[in-house]
Amino acid sequence: MTSAQILVVEDQSIAALDVKKRLESSGYTVVALASSGEEAIRKATELRPDLVLMDIRLRGEMDGVEAAEWIGAHLDIPVVYLTAYADEATLQRAKITEPFGYLLKPFEERTLHSTVEMALYRHKMERRVKESERWLATTLKSIGDAVIATDPQGCVRSMNPIAEALTGWKLEDALGMDLPDVFQVREGIGSPTENLARKALKDGAVLDITNHVLIAREGTEVFIDGNAAPIEDERGRITGAVLVFRDVTERVRLEECLQTIYQLGRELTLLHDETSITRRVLGAVAKVLRFERASCGLVDEATRELDCRYCGSDGKPEATRMRLPLDGSGAKSIGVAVARGGRAINVPDTRQDVRYVPILPELPVCSQLCVPIKAGERVIGVLCAESLEPNRFSSDDEQLLQTLADQAAVALENARLYNQIRQRIGELTALNKVSEAITGTLDWQKTLTIITDYTVRLLGAAAASVALRDEAKGDLWFAAASGKASRVVQDSRLALGQGLVGWVAQHGEPALIPDVREDPRFFAHFDDETGFTTHSILCVPLQTKGQTIGAIEAMNKEIGTFNQEDLRLLSSLAAPAATAIENARLHAETEQRATQLAVLHELDRAISASLRIDDVYYAYVHHAARLLPYDRLSINLLMGDEVQVAYVAGESDAVPPVGTKISRKASNINWVAARGQPLLRHNIAADTRFPGDEQLLASGVQSEMIIPLRVKGRVIGTWNISSRQ
Repeated sequence: MTSAQILVVEDQSIAALDVKKRLESSGYTVVALASSGEEAIRKATELRPDLVLMDIRLRGEMDGVEAAEWIGAHLDIPVVYLTAYADEATLQRAKITEPFGYLLKPFEERTLHSTVEMALYRHKMERRVKESERWLATTLKSIGDAVIATDPQGCVRSMNPIAEALTGWKLEDALGMDLPDVFQVREGIGSPTENLARKALKDGAVLDITNHVLIAREGTEVFIDGNAAPIEDERGRITGAVLVFRDVTERVRLEECLQTIYQLGRELTLLHDETSITRRVLGAVAKVLRFERASCGLVDEATRELDCRYCGSDGKPEATRMRLPLDGSGAKSIGVAVARGGRAINVPDTRQDVRYVPILPELPVCSQLCVPIKAGERVIGVLCAESLEPNRFSSDDEQLLQTLADQAAVALENARLYNQIRQRIGELTALNKVSEAITGTLDWQKTLTIITDYTVRLLGAAAASVALRDEAKGDLWFAAASGKASRVVQDSRLALGQGLVGWVAQHGEPALIPDVREDPRFFAHFDDETGFTTHSILCVPLQTKGQTIGAIEAMNKEIGTFNQEDLRLLSSLAAPAATAIENARLHAETEQRATQLAVLHELDRAISASLRIDDVYYAYVHHAARLLPYDRLSINLLMGDEVQVAYVAGESDAVPPVGTKISRKASNINWVAARGQPLLRHNIAADTRFPGDEQLLASGVQSEMIIPLRVKGRVIGTWNISSRQ
């Protein structure tokens, strides 16, 4: 039963009440009764009924036809006429107002109902048509595509302004011309394509226009996408064809750039040295930007310099190489400014920027674009491009160069991690061999020599020695030595507390001395005896069961100076020499650490080798299972005040399905996102502070760990891991 609201306009009150009764018995709502045209307009404006039943003849100056005309024009409310008069003049006058029906008095209730229903339905359909027409008109006005229409013979009939701009033809010039003369295209690098309009007319089907090049009237070429389709009338007869196409040159260029970036990412995963990485990156820059010279500078933390390598416009490396200081009064150049500030700099005219330092004075560089290479928030280098043209580089160029710089950052950081892993594995392997050697021989001298040999090798030192306390004589005995002047040092004796090795053996504390000339504890006797010049010393005690039995010292690191990492390594090397039990523990830790680092490296390679987000999600889940046992895992992305479940693995009955959006308010995910810190709960039952905890406990989850996912310091989501244990 309909609930339409109807206004009845009838100047005879008895007749009006009769109509009202009949309408209500049919399930309609009569919102009001009106007896004049003026009253009808007023109540229709106020009440906005769904339909008006209007008597043509009304008392007053305005009759029903005038009132219906006003209501239809201003309120868009359908009107059905009621009248006992059906003379031709009245009908002609009423017809002009385009009513939605007529009811001649007297009428049956069934006729009233069907007329009202037809009027309501017709008005509804007409309103939909009008809305569709308005929508279509607005769409055509705002469409950004080029459109060409042809007649049944494939000759041009119309073009919109965008089609004129792309083809170079004005409509008045192209009108009536054969389409291929105006719309000259070829597929890729092939020959010109046949008349697409005629083909669409012939086949009677839509033709796809992709991977095509449009040759404009003046000879310029642009990449286009679109389609050609036949135009059919209401009887299905083909009356012409229409071509809709758009300029996708920029998209094609961007796709080529993205392909270059993607290919670069794949290649970089196979490289583990800085030189090869910088060369590949500079080669990629040459493919996506137009420039005269590009450079890649890496920060040398040891010297606080920017080590810059260069290439020409073809991407081939040049012999030029510069090291620019990052600190002090000599810290100049755009690249240094970017390295220090961590932000991109686009200099439209280098002649107006005092920071610019020319590499070759004879090359009049006019503009330079430089972006940072950042590992997290740490700047590890810069990527720059130079041009002879002023204002050469745009914001799009900056974005492309920054993308390449980000790829370089990942590769350089992966290479650093890879080399650290290799070094660490080498160190741990060496420590393991020392342990095996110590436990595999009863020859004390051979064991000590193994220790000094590995000390030289692992630390890159010029010489190393082991000095043991002789409790009987109260002094130190150099029981083993390796490297330079080792024959003179071995079997020598030193008073306890004398020199740096004596001080360490006496106090049981390590010593790291970058410059022995600045330390009064240094004993120069052996330098005088051997001619060896000591510059730096690293020395750690040999201890077992809480007692210091001697010390290991290393002299003169071949590259750089000794650091805390060297101190750690030498301390680790000293431990297995003092106790076999500690040796077994170190070996177990070595294997575990090597496995973890290998898994992390595999993860780095896996997520760097693909641009597909599903591959990245799978890589995280696959490698997480090797490192962290779990029952359920989900990856969630922050979207404003909501969180969207992006990936689910394991038992997922307590985890919403992928694509679900949930409110962040008061949730454990929001807690992690707001603080940027992991959340670790060993026992959820003892820490039910979040709304979803009861549901987790009900599903059997006992503990959880939530880790923030960051991009350039910003939390974009979380990694949720839960367990039944």
